[in-house]
Amino acid sequence: MPISTFRLRKATDADIGFLTHVLLISNQERYGKHPGWDADDFCRAMTDDTSAQIAGNVPDSMTYVITHDDADVGRLRLVTTTAVIEIAGLQVLPKHQNRGLGTAVINFVLERAARSGIPVELEVESDNPDARRLYERLGFSGVGEPAGGRQKMVCRTDSGATRNRV
Repeated sequence: MPISTFRLRKATDADIGFLTHVLLISNQERYGKHPGWDADDFCRAMTDDTSAQIAGNVPDSMTYVITHDDADVGRLRLVTTTAVIEIAGLQVLPKHQNRGLGTAVINFVLERAARSGIPVELEVESDNPDARRLYERLGFSGVGEPAGGRQKMVCRTDSGATRNRV
């Protein structure tokens, strides 16, 4: 059954462990294929990054816990300026994926951006074709050449692109 409802809750220090866990679980399979990748190092770095985000040490950044049916199921980080909303991180626990939750969250962000008349940007990793297909289906297009294993994508919300998304 597709997920149509979710809630975003502003992350607090009490959420750092969960948010780090979501980052690890949602990336471990892909990152584990990279030579020299270490899960413990990754967790330490992500704990530090998440702590800085929640403490307000990253300009214009807000980190949220995604909840569904009163359970914490994912993470969303947005960097919002007057010119753009950047989806700087969207991860959903694997057992909650492929049920429309990511689509619902992205559509929420696109609608928010459309009300402000600004585009939504993100970067997708080259080794994550499932995410790229999702973003393209929702109206994102690649911008420029991929760099560092990542492709910048943008969805221009002022062109009516946010209407009638599936």
